[in-house]
Amino acid sequence: MSKFTVLLASVLLLAGCQSKMPKDSGSGGGVRAKVVAEKSAARLPVLGQQRLAGQVQDLRASPDGQVLTVLVDGKKPDLEGAPPPMRLGELWAMGTLTGAPAKVAEGVTNLPGGWLITPDSRWILASAHYDQSQQSGELVVADAQNLAAEKRSVSNHVAYYVPSDDGLQLAWVENGVLSVGPLPNGPWRQLAGEVSTAEFSNDGRFLYFRRRYAAAGGLYQVNLADTRAQPRRILDQ
Repeated sequence: MSKFTVLLASVLLLAGCQSKMPKDSGSGGGVRAKVVAEKSAARLPVLGQQRLAGQVQDLRASPDGQVLTVLVDGKKPDLEGAPPPMRLGELWAMGTLTGAPAKVAEGVTNLPGGWLITPDSRWILASAHYDQSQQSGELVVADAQNLAAEKRSVSNHVAYYVPSDDGLQLAWVENGVLSVGPLPNGPWRQLAGEVSTAEFSNDGRFLYFRRRYAAAGGLYQVNLADTRAQPRRILDQ
């Protein structure tokens, strides 16, 4: 085969490859056309209506589904050692279908124990002005059935709280002292000191609590039906 024949075959092959390339290749025309098509594409309508403005997170519903709570404009606390996901913001509540939103408390954390709704969906409990360094805050009670009602303050430096399953009673710990009483206003009676956590029995008759390790630990039981309830130690360590 002559050199001329080889050269002619190469030219014809190159011409064929070029003819198969898109006309707008390298010019950006295909990309521009795609962008224009996406901009002009039909959009789905936005369903529903705005109930609350601001940056919201941690949406939670009451057990009966009638009340929503949400943290608004949560910010990371300026405290060394704070967990990365931790935020402090305003806690708001609103009816699922109707009703104006109402602010429950300020300085509420999204961490466990920041706020909760009682199992009977009646009360909203929140730790306001939460201090991460002390791991405590002002325990606030709001009426989920009347969000416009005045919020009640239980105590200012509560480190732990838990409602009974029927939503009628509340136990809470402040400075290691365990108190218990009927929601929302008490009266509150002190049961024991050096307490870390507590829990009601299913029927609300007994309250169990654990003492701090500094006080030799141990699990205790209190019969709440007794006028002068005396804790009974049921487990060591």
